[in-house]
Amino acid sequence: MSMRHSQLRAVLATAMNYLETQLRILDQTLKEEEGYPLWVWHEKNPTKARIQLRQIITAIDYQDGQDPVSTRICPALVGVSITTLNTIHHINEGKAALQQALKNMDGIKIEEPDRETGTPLLRPLIKVALASLGHARLHRRQATRKFVILEQMPESVSFIWSRLPKIESIDMEEARHRLEIRLEKGQGNSLLVEEDLRRLNQCDPNERLAIVNPPHIHPRANIAWFTEEGITRRAQKRAVLPIFYPTTRYDNLPRLRPLPEEPPMPGLRLRRNDATIETNPFLLTIRAHRYMP
Repeated sequence: MSMRHSQLRAVLATAMNYLETQLRILDQTLKEEEGYPLWVWHEKNPTKARIQLRQIITAIDYQDGQDPVSTRICPALVGVSITTLNTIHHINEGKAALQQALKNMDGIKIEEPDRETGTPLLRPLIKVALASLGHARLHRRQATRKFVILEQMPESVSFIWSRLPKIESIDMEEARHRLEIRLEKGQGNSLLVEEDLRRLNQCDPNERLAIVNPPHIHPRANIAWFTEEGITRRAQKRAVLPIFYPTTRYDNLPRLRPLPEEPPMPGLRLRRNDATIETNPFLLTIRAHRYMP
């Protein structure tokens, strides 16, 4: 193994050990801070809610039976001491360091002998390194996503389901390339693809189209504070993970609107007046919509 590969592995080990240490500290302090205000989605029992919270925040590896492309979520509002809040800051720093260490290894392969035959095989350095650290099943996204920290106690927190469409803007050349690929590979109905190509040929070559993919549905939180001047300050944060804020033991939660049990059904949301994309797709087979003039 080259010197560079050894250095990359050392940096990864340092980042992983630091994050694991800080997560253990946080797990212990959350256990000790029973009585601090806490709300956890889908769990009304305070003791069980705190246990669930601790399990989620320390889950950096895949669980048995977990979908390979899914991440565990835990919408929650958690009051903690200033000391614990500082630990969470350290954890976010550790997550950033781990993310960079993993990124530095992406795409690198090393030669390793097969365990059964001894034949040299090329294996991703990142997999070899993680296995040696006891994290062969590391869930990269779960391990590196940062916690939301509020530096002061909010006045109110309202949890909502956010339905954000994934929109990609492409030019005519890219649209034609995608349709031709579908024809070549026999993806979908060839007659519909050919019809889309005919429609495309009638367009201005400088026009752009919007590829509208299924929306990404996730929880968010609308947060409000009162400033010293009596002005309401507002912010919106992602809420797939707990939101932490400073408080003291036995304080009440801020005014809270819990996250609904399930996301709203598609189609219930009204179309925005300022929409810039036509409702119906222009090219059916690649879900391409025209922009409004």
